[in-house]
Formats: sequence, structure tokens, C-alpha cells
Amino acid sequence: MNQPKLLVIDEPISGLDPASADVFKAKIRQLVSEGTTVFFATHILQLAKEVSDRIGFLVNARLVAVKKNKPGLKLKEMYRQIVKQ
Repeated sequence: MNQPKLLVIDEPISGLDPASADVFKAKIRQLVSEGTTVFFATHILQLAKEVSDRIGFLVNARLVAVKKNKPGLKLKEMYRQIVKQ
């Protein structure tokens, strides 16, 4: 793969075994450290927590919240609050 400025991925670890998912996460971290912006959609909140600097929530195809990823960020609770709206 060349060095893209932007990488857009949908459900990147769907169907991957745990070892392959770890390889994917390491590659994403490497690309980001090299300056690539990575935007991906996932239903797996733990994946978002592990590899994202910022996490956005979509409801009915609209971006309704963006939070900076930090220790203690409770994604499941945040999701439940957002979906109630």
C-alpha cells in the first residue's frame, strides 16, 4: 500500500480472527503515526476506543456527537444517551 493522506474503511475487522484484528489495529496506528487520517465506521465500540483519537456517533445517517478519546470515556453509556434523543 502506498502512503494515502486519507483512508476510509467500513467495518474493518468484520470477519477477522483475533490475531488478524490485532494486525489491523497495529497497521492503523502505524499509518496515523505517519500522518494518514483514518476514518472508519464500526459497531464495535471497543475497537473505536482502542485505536481512535476522536469518536463520532451517527444516528439516522447524521453525525450527532464527536468526543475526544481519553481514559475513562464510557462509550456504551454515551451511545445509550445519544440514541435516546
